[in-house]
Amino acid sequence: MAQTMNNKILLIGILVALLALIGVVSALLIVQMRQPAAAAATGAPDAAAPAGDAGTEAAPAELPAAAFYHELHPPFVVNVDDDGRGRYLQVDVAVMARSQKAVDAVKEHAPALRHHLNILFSSQEVAPLRTAEGKEALRQAALETIRKVMIEKTGEPMVEDVYFNKFVIQ
Repeated sequence: MAQTMNNKILLIGILVALLALIGVVSALLIVQMRQPAAAAATGAPDAAAPAGDAGTEAAPAELPAAAFYHELHPPFVVNVDDDGRGRYLQVDVAVMARSQKAVDAVKEHAPALRHHLNILFSSQEVAPLRTAEGKEALRQAALETIRKVMIEKTGEPMVEDVYFNKFVIQ
């Protein structure tokens, strides 16, 4: 019985030592993985890189500014022509800009934007809008329309992109 007790204590000791070893190795790996990230954040060359390669690395690409989205509510609902038959087009439009100032300008000039977009959407024919290419062409036309209005009102295009969050033809 004493022998069994000693074996259990020895087994528990080995397990504790093994867990401690796993913890130490894990901590070392975490520290090792954070060092290159910290060096990159501070602009320091990578310690693992050869000294001759430090000046030949390309500068990291600059990230674009944060995106600001604004939905033009309510959704646009217009009549469109389908070979002489009247149909409805419903489009939920969102714009993307790179500053809150631009979003505020879009909000300020929303009546003018809605007017021009209503004219654009109501001048469409249904057949091309049934294809992805037709929807994309309309999206590009909407972006051009929005930028034109924003340039007229603010002197800058302000809006980087436009998205159709809902597109229904009935």
